[in-house]
Amino acid sequence: MDIQIQAGIDPNAILREVSRIAALPALAELIDNAFDAGSLNCNIFTDHQRRPTRVVIIDTGTGMNNDGLTAFFNYGKSEWLTKRHKGRNGKGSKYMFYHAKEVSVVTKVSGEEQCKQFTVTLDYWLNKILTRQTVAVKSVPAGSHSNEPKNESFTVFDVTPHENKRQFFSEDNLLDNLAGHLSPQFVDRVFVNGKAIKPLENLSGFTFESTDPTLGDIRAYIYHPEKIRYREGMRIDDLRIGTIGPVMEFQGFVKGLPPALRQRIPACFHAVCGLIEVEGFNEWREGASREFRDELYLSSSAEVFISFLENVLGPQISKEFGFTNATIDDRAKKSFQSLRELTEKRWGRITDDQLVPEKPTRPRGLSAFSISPFSIEMIPGEKQIFTVTRTPEGATFEWDASEIPGAKLDKTTGTSVELSIDPSVAYHPDQYQLTCKLLPTGLFRRAHIKLAPYKELAIVPRSGSYYVDDKIYFKAVNVPAGCQTLSWSVEPKSAGVFMKNSGLNNLAFACKEPGKCVILAANPTNLLMKVQTELYIHAKELVKKKAEPTEDVIRIEDTVFIIQMLSDGRPLQAFREEKGPGRVILHINVHHPRYVETLQSGESVFLEYLIHLAISQYLSLLAQKREMADTEKEELTGRLLAEMI
Repeated sequence: MDIQIQAGIDPNAILREVSRIAALPALAELIDNAFDAGSLNCNIFTDHQRRPTRVVIIDTGTGMNNDGLTAFFNYGKSEWLTKRHKGRNGKGSKYMFYHAKEVSVVTKVSGEEQCKQFTVTLDYWLNKILTRQTVAVKSVPAGSHSNEPKNESFTVFDVTPHENKRQFFSEDNLLDNLAGHLSPQFVDRVFVNGKAIKPLENLSGFTFESTDPTLGDIRAYIYHPEKIRYREGMRIDDLRIGTIGPVMEFQGFVKGLPPALRQRIPACFHAVCGLIEVEGFNEWREGASREFRDELYLSSSAEVFISFLENVLGPQISKEFGFTNATIDDRAKKSFQSLRELTEKRWGRITDDQLVPEKPTRPRGLSAFSISPFSIEMIPGEKQIFTVTRTPEGATFEWDASEIPGAKLDKTTGTSVELSIDPSVAYHPDQYQLTCKLLPTGLFRRAHIKLAPYKELAIVPRSGSYYVDDKIYFKAVNVPAGCQTLSWSVEPKSAGVFMKNSGLNNLAFACKEPGKCVILAANPTNLLMKVQTELYIHAKELVKKKAEPTEDVIRIEDTVFIIQMLSDGRPLQAFREEKGPGRVILHINVHHPRYVETLQSGESVFLEYLIHLAISQYLSLLAQKREMADTEKEELTGRLLAEMI
């Protein structure tokens, strides 16, 4: 029987997208758009040093023509497609709506006498795009805005922040912290109230410009940070490639190349960060997405670009940072061949289907306990209960929150603790860890905590694994002032039952049936205000089952060692490069004193050195992913050495 289905779009999906980033990253999006539009500088003005009521962002780029205005009032649509700009996905300018009461925009295109002006709020914008309404944009004389620059083209964003967001736009916060959210090549071109923002410390880099008959203009900004930066668990420092602007990660670009071209890329490009812009790649832009069409990788331009990396930019990077390829002598080659033979004798020749096990199992000797919630976002003043799940019989636990700013534990031992964050603690854009240690073994687990200035309505615990007959207490956090109560439910209904179905705190839920379920909470007077979390309920008998141990192996391939000399004085013996699940490339510094000393001592000593080096890097990777305790690392080191030597 034919049926009729109503099509539509969930407004919450759009709202979640535009509200997902904090105030400074939202401002950074507007600044990125300014440089996309060809602005040489971006000027920001505030009307108060500490708690401004107005924040004005001025760029002297191309301005927004009719196509640009249409893109602005559409979701996921960008004006930039094959032009000489990095292109956006049509969302960047909307992130600021979430942090502002209203945003007024004045824009002018070169050749037009009149400016275009409009004022928008988040609710107004959502209503227009969801109902597909037309938007009236006024024409006003040039000079109507007090901060209007004297340029042929420009765009001025006049932002009125929400009361609880004003402190994030203070002059000191912008000067001190805005650089951390921008690409380093833009930092010296951004000014707040006429003052240059502070650049990142300990950042060495260089700019490079060239023109090629096939590739057109090429611009690069390459830097080598002392320490890779992360924000919200994602890497900030990376090497990217684009069309006069970041489009995709360099490693993603490399994976699309044919193997013959991929192997020609100098190893130094795996050790630096920055941006390479290639004008000639514009025609292969895949719309607004962060990738290129497949035709690029098979074109002559790809081969010309790889030649440029080999012969021009690669040597410049090596010169700036002291990276040079080194040739190993016959003695070292013989030892590497012996190492390959050892691994092939022990495990056989490696194939691609052996790189990643089909069903990962728990590592050998790892006690079965974990923390719930494992990862969470908290705001100053919030409290959260952390609990040990799958508790070993008779176990004693010790908790440590000393790493977290403003943190206080109600106790330091036990299977459950309450963590509170001091309401006066300053906002920190980092992630921190709450450590739970199993005594006396020293094995530990960590909960990952991000401090945030604000949050959307959320349920805690936000996710976790529980067992039939467990009772879980839920509460709502970051509840808007207009929400007096929430209605609670579970899908599927057979998963469990709430002791009561309304309220904001201490809603008890009894687990009844194994499987995955979704806990839902909604404001009964405003159904657009709703939130959910997922639970995984297990049968009781699963607690006693022991997972089969997995076998940890190190396989040596012909391509496992990329030999490279790092001549910049750093005492680095080796560094690893992850090439995807199950494959790690090891780079070795052949000019390190330890390498030279062991090579001269004889084949057996040098071979043992190589094995130790490979194992140490391998265990470092495992420890990072599994949070291994020292005792487990020692046990695994001994076993691997015994099997390989």
